[in-house]
Amino acid sequence: MDGKESNVARILLVGLGEDITDELQNRTEDNCIAYQELPKLMAQDGELLVASRRFLGQWLPVQKVVWHSYYEDYLPLLYAIAFSHATCFPDITRLIQLYDRHASLFYALQATAFPAPRSFVSVPAELVPGAPAVAKQGNMHCGWDKVRFDEPTTFEQPTLIEPFFEGESVRVLLIGDDVWQFHYVSEDWRKNVNGRVEKVQPDATLVTDARRIAAHLGLDIAGVDYIVGDKGTWLLEVNHFPGISDFPDVRSRYVDFVAEWIRQ
Repeated sequence: MDGKESNVARILLVGLGEDITDELQNRTEDNCIAYQELPKLMAQDGELLVASRRFLGQWLPVQKVVWHSYYEDYLPLLYAIAFSHATCFPDITRLIQLYDRHASLFYALQATAFPAPRSFVSVPAELVPGAPAVAKQGNMHCGWDKVRFDEPTTFEQPTLIEPFFEGESVRVLLIGDDVWQFHYVSEDWRKNVNGRVEKVQPDATLVTDARRIAAHLGLDIAGVDYIVGDKGTWLLEVNHFPGISDFPDVRSRYVDFVAEWIRQ
């Protein structure tokens, strides 16, 4: 989907599946340009331009952006949006502030009732854990860059260290005023890797905490992850691009919410 190659209003959709982009196109009179991969963007004299998919060297003006995915090294594209007059969902200021997942966690820990002490290695160093711990390297909000360790380990790059929390992996998903809670089940210790997702009854205490965090971060849509165990509850992280396709009602609510934003 590349929209009509004419000087009309365009909505840039980034990171959404084809089914959702098609439905959003059907819900708006504007033209949508959809990219599941990173688009080429530039801001010129306040106008946001995206490279045409069909005509080499042609740049198309964009008035609104809906962004819903993490990528590697996509901060420059956020700056292109920021230095233009285009509006963005989520708000571009929030996307830049939360681009670094360590910053995102730092802000979330200011608001949660369920913090836990973390360590951070800023230079190459050896850590000797007093108990099993988890090292998170890189900037991807997923389980693939996590390492569990319980012996002296040397880290060569900036690394966040947190305790290995025993318990159930729980996500509170917020879309506007609506809320869902999910339980992640996996044989992998990284519960969101190679597992399944179960919808459960929302816990009022976690919902209140998740709403407080989302408000503090300025997010209308957020997936707030916790570990709930016999020894307590701990905030893990906040995802501002949470999964929305596992359950039809979640997907439908997301489409409604974004379509309403586009119409504004």
